[in-house]
Amino acid sequence: MHLPSRRAGVRLTLLYGALLVASGAVLLALTYLLVLRFPADRVLVDGAEAGMGAGADASNGRSGGGFPGVRSAARSGDVFARLQEQASRQHADQLRELLVQSGVALAVMLVVSAVLGRLVARRVLRPLRTMTGTVQRISAHTLHERLALQGPADELKEFADTVDGLIGRLEGALHSRRRFVADAAHALRAPLTLEHTLLRETLTDRDATAETFRASSERLLEISRRQARILESLLALAGSHRGLVHREELDLAPLAEWALHIARPESERH
Repeated sequence: MHLPSRRAGVRLTLLYGALLVASGAVLLALTYLLVLRFPADRVLVDGAEAGMGAGADASNGRSGGGFPGVRSAARSGDVFARLQEQASRQHADQLRELLVQSGVALAVMLVVSAVLGRLVARRVLRPLRTMTGTVQRISAHTLHERLALQGPADELKEFADTVDGLIGRLEGALHSRRRFVADAAHALRAPLTLEHTLLRETLTDRDATAETFRASSERLLEISRRQARILESLLALAGSHRGLVHREELDLAPLAEWALHIARPESERH
């Protein structure tokens, strides 16, 4: 019973690790897309345009709109192109570094999640192992024991209460069976004892006549009919899937009167 629990613990650990890796991969992909959609040269473009406008105005003021202003604009364009290329390379390096560092962090978290997942799985399966051990100890002579799981009202508590209810029903069924066997033995013992007594009295009576044998045979026949009715009742009760539907008090006076009527000839004889 412990081997399936270990397999369940491994499955839970793998499930926790897989969920963490999947969520980390999704988060990494979203971060990468957000960084990719925000180019780093956007600020450089705005700054270069502002610088070019200021440089052009200053050059025009100094040269009076001559060729030096044009050469200054050309130099500003070269500087912007180099800055843009450098920004693109830097942006690509940042994305690559983001992937590497995120991958390392994800691998570390995978190891940590495996350890934590194993601890969580053991804690979750601990009540189940306790219930398994208790059920294995319960036998026909210890059906009074119950799981009696303590804890919050969760699925495990509900399952333990269900098992306790099942054990209680089994205990009741076994008790009913034992009571049925005891009642059957008691119901059959009295007629058999009376029958044995009549046979012995008849056989040991040296003065027995044909009338005596006839009277004893009639009483034995009545006892046999009584036994047949008892057996039919017991078979009907044993074949019933519902068992005893209800109980009611029984007046034993007629039964006692019948037993006295059967035994009266022997008592009068002695």
